[in-house]
Order: sequence, then structure tokens, then C-alpha cells
Amino acid sequence: MSLKVLHVLSALGQGGIEKWLVDVTPEMQRLYGTEVQIEFLTFFSSGGYYQSRLEEMGCRVGHCQLVWMRLPSFVLRLAAHLRQGRYDVVHCHADYLSGLILPVAHMVGARTRICHVHNTHLPFQERRPVLRHLAGRLLRRLSVCDGGFCLGCSPAAIDSYLAGLKHKMRNRFYACGIPCENYRTAVNMEKRNLRQSLKWPDRSKVVLHVGRHSEQKNLFYLMEIFARILRRDGNALFVQAGSGLLTPALQDKARELGISERVRFLGSRDDVPQLMRAADIFLFPSLYEGLGLVLIEAQAVGLRSLISDVIPPEVEVVKGLVHRLPLTEPAEKWADRAQQLMELPLPDAQESLNLVEASPFSITNSARALMALYIEQNKGL
Repeated sequence: MSLKVLHVLSALGQGGIEKWLVDVTPEMQRLYGTEVQIEFLTFFSSGGYYQSRLEEMGCRVGHCQLVWMRLPSFVLRLAAHLRQGRYDVVHCHADYLSGLILPVAHMVGARTRICHVHNTHLPFQERRPVLRHLAGRLLRRLSVCDGGFCLGCSPAAIDSYLAGLKHKMRNRFYACGIPCENYRTAVNMEKRNLRQSLKWPDRSKVVLHVGRHSEQKNLFYLMEIFARILRRDGNALFVQAGSGLLTPALQDKARELGISERVRFLGSRDDVPQLMRAADIFLFPSLYEGLGLVLIEAQAVGLRSLISDVIPPEVEVVKGLVHRLPLTEPAEKWADRAQQLMELPLPDAQESLNLVEASPFSITNSARALMALYIEQNKGL
């Protein structure tokens, strides 16, 4: 069976959803060749960090600008794009905006329509502003009534999105994957050599965080935690890979706490496996997460993580590598626990990677599961 798939999302910037799509697309091409043709459509921002990479893979990338004041025009242009593309699968990564995209796809005859939920906290769940709240609830109901399928990056993400409507929409937990071969390269590198190449002090304990600089990641609290680690160990180093609107404020916070000399802001990076392999602990006190795929990455190189207790349990793949604390605990307690964990010997990284590779979170298993779902739904089973 040959399938033509369209992924619909807001933009192609440096986000976790986009990164996963850039990883899973070539894997599906490798596994299925001409059996699957994959295209992309954005509706808020055209271009983006990953557009050229997707086009190099042979994927067509289109754009249909959504302007709320011109909604009828958007619907007509979207319908024309979908009709021209004659897609078998329309896979939407826009949470409640699936309620706008999927009914149009249904109208033009796309047999398989998927709403993919990637988080446990969605904008329409806030009661202010009122118009967004009401519009979001309406669009969620429209996505449910469309008769499509709901995928969630965790059972918690599905529960958060569908809530009392869960019985009205077919749904399934789907494990997004990581390209384990990239992590095998890092695992085979000596930690000391990596640190030298990164210009990290060989004897310092390195605390790492990777992620967008947004409120969700709770990074100001993370700064407080590191400040307390530094009081105990003046040689500790805090490395942040990522960027976002909060970056300037976080740099100000580091200066306010008097820790800026021991904090490195790396910006967005393509060498995350190497950063993780060179670090001593990964701190992740997020306020909420759909899953936290970056924690799977940390486990793939045998890096121990200390995370908030709100993160879904499905993220724990390698026993003993993921540790939890409530967000209600003071920064002092987080610092104490982080130091305790950094004193423990790290497990065998090769064995950790093997466990991740055998799990649903490897990119190969993730791609196979996605193709199986497409075929299953397209046959109407």
C-alpha cells in the first residue's frame, strides 16, 4: 500500500515536535521507500529552521497562513491545498486547532485524520482570555466530532486533551522516538575527550539542562537550585542548551544570583548527545510536560536525571536513571538530591543505549508503529 502523508503544524522552528518529525521522516523513507510520500504544511510561520533540511529529504513544504480575521479565506485555501495534494493521511500537530484542520481534511476526502497531542497543558484550558478559552473548547469538540484518531505522546496528554470526551474519540499512546545511532557515536567517545573539546573543566561537576527558554521549563527555579549547588561546590558548572524569549531574563537572573561566571548559555545546539555524554547530571524541573523526550535522550547516553514529579511515568526506560522530586520541595532539597546523585557511579552507557534502542522510543520502532497506524486507519480497521 502506497500512502501520501501530510503533517500539519504551526511552524518549523527549533521545537521538540519539529525535531522528532525531522528524525522520523528519513527513517520512514529508509524503511518504506516509495511506499510512503511525506509532505508538510505550516499555518502560522513560513520557512523555519528545519524547512531546508526537510526539502533536502525530498519533502515538499507548503504554507497556508492562518489569520483569524480572515478565517473563511483560510478554510478555502486549506481545502484547495488538501484537495490538490490528494492525501491519504492528514496528521495534525496543533492540539485543539485540529478542530479547524481535520474537518476540512474530512470534507475533501482524506480518509485518515489524526490529531496528535504533544503536551499536558494546553492554552485553551486557561479561562483567561475568555474568547480563547471558549474557542479552544469549541475547536476541541470539533476535532472529536470529526471521527478521526487522537494520538498522545503520553496517556496523560490524551487525558488532558480529551478529558470527558475521551470515550467519543479513538485514541492511543504513541512513543515518539530518537535516532539511537547518533547516541551510539556519543557513547563511544571518551568523556574526558568530550570535555576537552567543549572546553569544560575536567574536574568540575557539570549540571545540564536542554530545552526551550520558556515558562514551562521552570528555569528561574533551576537557577536557584544551581546557586545552592555552587555554594557547596565552587567548581560546579551549569550548562544550558536552548534559547527562547526568556534568555535575556535568565542571564539577568544569573548575574543577580552571582553565578554568571559558572553558567554557560550555549544557545540551540545540534550536538546534544555529546553534551549529555560529557555532563554529570540532567536537571529537569518542568512545570508540565507531555512526555519530555529529552529525558529519553539522556537515558540513551547513561546520564542520570532529576526531574519534577509531574512528568509522565512512561519516560522512565532505564531503571535507576530517572529520579523525581515534587516541585513543592525547596531549591535546597533539589540541590541536596542532585549532589547525592552526582556522587553515584554512572551505569554502563552502552547497556543504557541498548535498552532505549529496544524500547518503543527508538526512531526505528517509532517509525514502524506510525506506519502501522497509518495503514490500519487507512484500511478503516
